[in-house]
Amino acid sequence: MELELDLEIIFKKTCIFLLLLLPFNKINSQQRGIKPTIMIVPSNVWMTQNGYYKTLIEQGTTVKIYDYQKAFDNDPLLNSIINSTGGKFAERGFNLVDMNQSLKLINDRIEKNNITGKTLNILDELALEVSSDIILELDFNIKNTSLGRKMVDRFSMTAFDTYSSENLGKAGLPGSPSTTPSDEILVLERVESFISNLESDIIRVFEGYIQNGRKIRLEVIASEEVVDFGCYDYYGTELSNGKLLFEFFEDWVYENGFNGNGNVDPSPSGEIINLIFNIPLVDENGRNVKSLNYATKLLRDNTLRSMFKMRPEQVGLGHSILNLTSCN
Repeated sequence: MELELDLEIIFKKTCIFLLLLLPFNKINSQQRGIKPTIMIVPSNVWMTQNGYYKTLIEQGTTVKIYDYQKAFDNDPLLNSIINSTGGKFAERGFNLVDMNQSLKLINDRIEKNNITGKTLNILDELALEVSSDIILELDFNIKNTSLGRKMVDRFSMTAFDTYSSENLGKAGLPGSPSTTPSDEILVLERVESFISNLESDIIRVFEGYIQNGRKIRLEVIASEEVVDFGCYDYYGTELSNGKLLFEFFEDWVYENGFNGNGNVDPSPSGEIINLIFNIPLVDENGRNVKSLNYATKLLRDNTLRSMFKMRPEQVGLGHSILNLTSCN
């Protein structure tokens, strides 16, 4: 009889353990099948060299605004090189986003911001619109050499994470003088020479993301009102459970960071808090996860909702803000 009871208890515990593992295994299996999505863009150097930019003065600082749509509309070589380069990445299993077509999706926002005079980071807007994982900056220049030959005297491909803006890898070197008549073929020869190196760097980073998550920043900003009215003091406000506010945020990051990875970086006054932590690439349904998902999760926290009125704001795929606007 005792043996039967022991076996029944072991069976129940095993079933519970397996049930707890199911969501975790589902997320991991979803992540293992991920192929990064890439959007290829002309480099800032190329855009400047070819005159596709304008300068604005904002708060005494000169800001350079790149006109990508004009570049695509006026430079057939750029179009053909980016399309062909994209095709080579697609052959290697990467998902691609067509920058030229995607620009049309955000054209209304660009026009609206031109009217209001507000500077719009077009690459951030594009990344939000199409949810690309990587922005690949393509830089090249072709010059004439002796005896009717040409050469690619500047070439590089640089991959940036659209969530953190971190450099994932760079590859490329100038080519040699050639009698090849096609400028596109000259550049694509450079792409072929270095694409494997860059692919290895990207895959290595994404394998790390699958194991440890990808870094995002959730910024919590306390308004003057919540500070002045006394409901917010990062180091002094005590919650109903006896914890102080700074302990609440530290625990929240640990509980919500992928594999517990994360930290809290408050400003000296504590009125701006950067929650920097890792998140999975996708959720249990295979959908891309972004920083706004966690801003809204924090927004729904009952402890904070009892204390503050809050408003989330999406800055980029890997950066969102939760504004503490007023006291409850």
